[in-house]
Amino acid sequence: VHGDVFRPPLAAGVLCVLCGHGAQLVIIVVFTLGFAVLGFFSPAWRGGLLSGLMLFWVLTTSVAGYVSARMYVGFRGEYKRLVYFGSLFVFPGIVFGIFFLINMTLWFSGSTAKVNFFTLLFLMGLWFAISVPLSFVGSFLGSRRAEYKYPTKTNTVHRPIPEGASSNSFLSILLAGLLPFGCVLIELRFILYALWQGKLFYMFGFFFVIFLILSISFAEVSIVVTYFFLSHED
Repeated sequence: VHGDVFRPPLAAGVLCVLCGHGAQLVIIVVFTLGFAVLGFFSPAWRGGLLSGLMLFWVLTTSVAGYVSARMYVGFRGEYKRLVYFGSLFVFPGIVFGIFFLINMTLWFSGSTAKVNFFTLLFLMGLWFAISVPLSFVGSFLGSRRAEYKYPTKTNTVHRPIPEGASSNSFLSILLAGLLPFGCVLIELRFILYALWQGKLFYMFGFFFVIFLILSISFAEVSIVVTYFFLSHED
């Protein structure tokens, strides 16, 4: 199957956009946890962690654009502009849409936790003034890079997948996610408890160790599952 491993997938653009946003999220988490462990986000500073997340999100949009464009160039795709705009609008659009719906619910219920209109305008201004230019800069730099040098040559003709090779793919993916989820289950309980009960979350050092364990678990599980699929010629 070595001649079909590096064949571009059917939804190459979607994969590139998701990988770009995933790389951006990893950078955001690493920087946020790093600064939190160093003591920059003290629990006494209410809203400091959220402010740090917003700052790193705005400044790392170029990472999403660069990774998305770099991968799409390697796939030799034809819809580069769609990928560029997807790396800019998909993740922020989903997050802002959910945030807007929750905020509208708080507005109609008369809650004091609602975000006022000027704060929403400020967030939109940050996005248009900083995130949009940085995303296009990252996409431009990624598209100017040379194509990937794959270790094997892709066959011209698609190799048919044997019958029954992909029958348990969905189940295998679900089972593969159990191990990483088990690594963060206990810590996730503390985070959600602090989030919904209004408590202070201050165990950033322990959280950083959990993040490292989670990253290693994801990498190992991904390698094993990929090898499992390739060994079955899927």
